[in-house]
Amino acid sequence: MMIKTILLTILDVKCGVVVDVRAGIDLIEYLKRMGRDLVTRILNVTSDNGSDATNAVVRLFKLVNIFVGYEQLRKCNQVKCADHSIQLAVLQALKLICQPTKQLRDGLVKMRRSKVIRQQYQIEALRSGLSSTESTHVDLPTRWNSTHQMCDDDFCKRLVIDTIMDQYKDDIGHDALKDSEWQVIANVSTFLCAPRQVMESLAGDGKPTLDLVSLSIAMLIKHCNENEQNLQEIHDALTAISMKMKL
Repeated sequence: MMIKTILLTILDVKCGVVVDVRAGIDLIEYLKRMGRDLVTRILNVTSDNGSDATNAVVRLFKLVNIFVGYEQLRKCNQVKCADHSIQLAVLQALKLICQPTKQLRDGLVKMRRSKVIRQQYQIEALRSGLSSTESTHVDLPTRWNSTHQMCDDDFCKRLVIDTIMDQYKDDIGHDALKDSEWQVIANVSTFLCAPRQVMESLAGDGKPTLDLVSLSIAMLIKHCNENEQNLQEIHDALTAISMKMKL
């Protein structure tokens, strides 16, 4: 049996515009102009996982049933964005290292702003034999793959970063990270390599990403099961760090 699928991108939603139930109304009005035959063939809608988008999809399918005059679909078929689902899970993992990454980010920003500290960083980088004397990567907190890159890159440069933070702690405002904090950052960063690879694969424009979703989710579940012991060790380490801070 031959199945034909038409992918429609029909809404030009401007940045900052809230997507709510009204989006479902806009969709059905647009589709109605394309003819009844097309409306009766709507099977599912792909969107992100926000409640506003979900409400819009539910409203759309109700309006489809009203337009065609019978219950074409008993429930709305919504394919939620796989990348967004993974991102929500990863953000929970990043909460484990929220405090050390915040401290690291703050230190890196102040290091980059000071010409004197930047020059000293280059000197220390040369002494340590780093391949690059460029300033370290600072992440965008709203982009978790950027945070992952910061953690991964800075762990390799931790000796230089610690040296600079110790030398200029009065300018930076706090001491260097402790060994235990660096280790937790490294463990979480290693764990997040697989989700990052999956998200980059799913984001490829030239690939049939829907076909990859089930396989990708299965791979991530396997990854989590295999790293269950490591996750427990991360949790235990964070608990120990929190207790030491209280003492």
